[in-house]
Amino acid sequence: MFHTNRFSMFFAKLASSLAIVSALVAAFGSYAVTPAFAAVTYYVDCALGNDANNGTSTATPWKTFANVNSRVLVAGDSVLLKRGATCSGIGSLLPQGNGTPSAPITLGAYGTGNRPIINCGTAPGIYGCVRVLNYEGYVIQDLEVTGGKIDSVNGPAGIYIESTQSKKSYFRITNVLAHDVWYGFSIGAYKYGKGGNLLNQNIGNNPGYLDNIILDGVEAYNNGGNTGNGGKGIEISGNYSGGGFEAAKPLNTNITVRNANLHDNPGDGIVFTSTDGGLMEFITANHNGFQADDRYGIWPWNAKNIVTQFSEAAFNETGTNKGGGGFDCDYNVWGCVFQYSYAHDNEGPGQLLIGYGNTNILDNGNIRYNLFVDNCWHATAPDCGDVVSFGTVKNTDYHNNTVYFKNRNSNPGEIAALYLSTWGKFGSPTNFNYKNNIVYLADNTAHNSRAYWQEVSGTYTLSNNLLYAESGNLNIKWGKTTYSTLAAFQAGTGQDANSLSSNPLFASPGGRLAANYQIPINSPAVGGGANLGASLMGTRDYFGNVIPKNGTYDIGFHEAN
Repeated sequence: MFHTNRFSMFFAKLASSLAIVSALVAAFGSYAVTPAFAAVTYYVDCALGNDANNGTSTATPWKTFANVNSRVLVAGDSVLLKRGATCSGIGSLLPQGNGTPSAPITLGAYGTGNRPIINCGTAPGIYGCVRVLNYEGYVIQDLEVTGGKIDSVNGPAGIYIESTQSKKSYFRITNVLAHDVWYGFSIGAYKYGKGGNLLNQNIGNNPGYLDNIILDGVEAYNNGGNTGNGGKGIEISGNYSGGGFEAAKPLNTNITVRNANLHDNPGDGIVFTSTDGGLMEFITANHNGFQADDRYGIWPWNAKNIVTQFSEAAFNETGTNKGGGGFDCDYNVWGCVFQYSYAHDNEGPGQLLIGYGNTNILDNGNIRYNLFVDNCWHATAPDCGDVVSFGTVKNTDYHNNTVYFKNRNSNPGEIAALYLSTWGKFGSPTNFNYKNNIVYLADNTAHNSRAYWQEVSGTYTLSNNLLYAESGNLNIKWGKTTYSTLAAFQAGTGQDANSLSSNPLFASPGGRLAANYQIPINSPAVGGGANLGASLMGTRDYFGNVIPKNGTYDIGFHEAN
């Protein structure tokens, strides 16, 4: 009996223990399939919230960013600001923690009404009204950011994304308005030697770079001051060495800006730098640069493989007598494409192409199927062109563009639809090709406008262009010789083989609609273009018409139907 009782008690305890273990296993199994930290939505109402609340419902929102900034957010978390409220005098939104592409951290809005406003002021060390530093996986949307303007070194930026450590990937910025800061949007910041901007001051290049970023539906205006580079609507930046883009590594990768309205910024509309693989499309960059030196509406420098398409740059100005143009492929760039875009009424060039010395060159540019109307009208600029090729521009093609050119301010300098020049150590062009373009000179005799002006030796090929001057005088200056007709220019230089001098029969020359520069089927431009190869020509014209038509290409940006 004694042994029976002992075994009975043993099995009873064993059964009890197994039951406990089974319960623990069941609980553990349930816990294992549930995230250790479930995603949470936090609410901030800067008008009526209270930081003593728990912040996890619209009925108990926080008032400031203190509780948000002190937390480490997890994938899937959201921080939502009350629409109609202004967050002022509480500094910046500085989230911590990483999201993922499938479960990003979202910074956005809740409720109804206008976008919530973050006014971050100009306190030292802010650098950004919303700043994500060394984290990744963020969606930033439905916000208005503003504050103040210090300078190009301290900013601040409305939205500032930065990595100083390693690759940080996946950022989506949509429906955000940024104004009255120094940079509307700063995706990275300039890193160079003892210079550098924002968080990169005096640290030089580092391993940090950004990847897989889309800005969509953003607006930036009145960003920057009246000194230096004047501030910017959007700046994409990072490592720079001064010795060519290959030396400035790592570069940002895979960045897209689309559906952006960048206007009334004293400096650039958008500048794309320190990046390998960038796309700018459906952008308007108007009325920028008016308080700065040598700024442009849309441009890359120190970058590789940057494409701009379906965009407009207009009414851009300069605070000096340089710049103020629409588009620019600047130095230290390989693979710069501008296509299916429109530059008009800019004080400076419609398109600048520029390289400097033997390392900071522009190489492999392709400027195709664009419209340029009435650019280069600065009253005191000494020299200008609708397209300017300046310095060491290599292996670059400017083709199938349409240019309406008029020196409306009677600038006394050298003004030309095609302007080829250099200065000092900039160098000279190699393999620059100007083909299949229409150049229409309006009232050029009275205003000293030229079809071409060339003052630098280099290797050029001009051919299959259509040139027309209302005055009858093309006014071409090539080296020290001036030609009044295409035939004389061809005979004197051997250039412009297969080119024509005739009225292209635009629908309404001088207008501001792209359709004003379409050509009819009986235009002399029809069928006059050369086939430059599929990679250069592409598959469409400005208006989306398929090319070639009936096996031939038309001259200019429009393939007649």
